[in-house]
Amino acid sequence: MRRRTIGRTAISQRHFATTPSISRCERSNRRFALHVTDPLTNRAQVSQEWIPVVSRRDFGTLVGTLLMGRNPESVRVAAIQMTPKLADVEANLADAERLKRLALQRRARWIVLPEFFTSGIAFHPNMAKAVSELDGSPARFLCKMAREGNAFVGGSFLAWRNGNAYNTFVLALADGTTRTHDKDLPTDWENCYYIGGNDGVSRGPF
Repeated sequence: MRRRTIGRTAISQRHFATTPSISRCERSNRRFALHVTDPLTNRAQVSQEWIPVVSRRDFGTLVGTLLMGRNPESVRVAAIQMTPKLADVEANLADAERLKRLALQRRARWIVLPEFFTSGIAFHPNMAKAVSELDGSPARFLCKMAREGNAFVGGSFLAWRNGNAYNTFVLALADGTTRTHDKDLPTDWENCYYIGGNDGVSRGPF
């Protein structure tokens, strides 16, 4: 059986031929076992071998290789933290643009804004006015930044659709297309501002 080495981590070639998905990993004393699904039988099983892991980087590379069948490329990701002004969409879009341009200057390929980045979320007399159309100014902003930076840019905002408001995450791609997902279950009092979605899992760009 051939073995492939990632850094100082050796793994069996059988994983590449028979394992399309990894459901769970267990780590103990710098070693781990993979819980995988065999595509030939569609049965979950535990890898027969325990594999030494030298570092977190090797561990991440190993899992990425098992999932993708190759060494994953290095990608710089920016997770933007901002303090939005409650219910002030225009001001928050301006602040988000400033922070996203900073992330692009630092060569981020994925840029993700926080939940409710256009409005924040709290009891506020103007919160209902902060709901935008799904293809409104927040979505246009995300698409613009994705095109300009040749990046993946995403964030969630309160969005109108079919007579209801949703907490919709929009991921904009550099080619001008988008992927969306509605939060399934509003948290506690968030029910006051939007309903849960049922669009399942969105197909990613890969």
